[in-house]
Amino acid sequence: MLRYPIPLVMVSSDEFNGSKATQHLCDGLDDATCSPKDWKRANAELGYGYCSTDDMYGCIESLEVIDPDGQKQQARLLRGFPEVAAVPEYRSGAIYLPPGGSVPLWEYDTASGPQRLLSIAMTISSLTSEGGAWVPRNTEFKMILRPTTIESRPSLVKPGYEESVDPVTGVTRVYPTGGRDVSAQDCIAVDTGECAVESTFPDGYRFRITLRQRDITSMYLNGALNEPVAFSEELPGGHRFVIEAGASPVLGMAGWIPKAQVPTSLMDSTFNSIGGHRNWDVNTNPNSAQPFSRGGKEALAWLKAFMPYFADRASFIVNAWYVENTPTVGRYTSQCVNQGKGEFIGIVSSNATAYTGDPPTYDAATSTLSYEIAGPHYMPDGTTLSKGRYSINMNADFVKCVLGVQRVPSMARVELIYPDGEASAATLALKQDKNWLRLYYENFTFSNPTVNVSFPGPITCVKGKGKKAQTKTFVAFQCPKGWKLKG
Repeated sequence: MLRYPIPLVMVSSDEFNGSKATQHLCDGLDDATCSPKDWKRANAELGYGYCSTDDMYGCIESLEVIDPDGQKQQARLLRGFPEVAAVPEYRSGAIYLPPGGSVPLWEYDTASGPQRLLSIAMTISSLTSEGGAWVPRNTEFKMILRPTTIESRPSLVKPGYEESVDPVTGVTRVYPTGGRDVSAQDCIAVDTGECAVESTFPDGYRFRITLRQRDITSMYLNGALNEPVAFSEELPGGHRFVIEAGASPVLGMAGWIPKAQVPTSLMDSTFNSIGGHRNWDVNTNPNSAQPFSRGGKEALAWLKAFMPYFADRASFIVNAWYVENTPTVGRYTSQCVNQGKGEFIGIVSSNATAYTGDPPTYDAATSTLSYEIAGPHYMPDGTTLSKGRYSINMNADFVKCVLGVQRVPSMARVELIYPDGEASAATLALKQDKNWLRLYYENFTFSNPTVNVSFPGPITCVKGKGKKAQTKTFVAFQCPKGWKLKG
């Protein structure tokens, strides 16, 4: 509801939360006035606050900053921005809601002076009532680091939520309060008399954020991170999860295309490819543009459809540090999710304009993970070739289960296959960070390649002849020097 995560738990009298449904604010999901016996739907938007105690979960434990020379410093927690009342943690069966808290505002030192950063991590959950009990339907996880400066704006008030009667329908609805002042239009966060304005990341800096997670759900993450390193550590009642990365330059595309220049057949084929259709009406309101997210088949389909109208070049470059969970854990990987129960099981990151929303699909016959990305060939100047970046981090237990091996492989082959049949490949060493594997591939050109990451499988090799012949099985792409593949 608000563009900035203020803790919210509310219920609705309509499963689809229509405009005529009655809504009600809750102190938490166990609020007696929010029983699933009385309401049809529940929604929760809960931010991760600072871990104030060692036994707290669903929170941010620390933020470490690493300068271009490798010098590390712990960022200083200034306060929550804004400071808000916490929502209690909720755990019952398959339902888990983290303790919604205040988004931490941090400060760290650079050669040019102190810099500030907001660490925004949140879950967005929806539940429906079945048989008088809440049943989870969907949970989104998002985490983003946003550099900021704090400006004085005396007219601003702290945002929140309130119940109010809709004058048209006469039903009680939940509405955001604060943040609607005209002076808040450029704010990424608002507090009483203050506005957090978007700033820029300092060049060459990396950020290491540590979360505490309950052992409840497993999630695969997509995002924009530069050379990420990730791992997890087991804790009593949960896991500590660490992501270290720099901000990634993402290729963005934006603009207006006259409707007369776009054939209806292109729109129809694109709608059909994503499994839906809606009226395509002339829109002359410049404030009503709907941006597409980077992840998912819709983003890929529309980008491929409209790329020629942008001369196959990026409109802008934005540095971003964020991850979000995929809609599913993937058709080919779901059988191994329990191997990483309660943890993030993987991260795929790219500077592409659009990418597959699900985790990489797995082909057991070839031990290959496939992932589709798309982006313009050129930088905003229209002449410089854009260079792609792709990284994959995965929980080692998850990888062993998917591949059906006892030991994780030491290498992988990355192959890019383009729509015109062109392909490029490289064999890279897999790095291991505690219980996670890491692979990074860069400097490839864009359009709409499928990235295939294949792992070595067992092969039988022979060496020598006659009675001195030796036979041995290796887990590799090819036989070692002096050995030949058994015919």
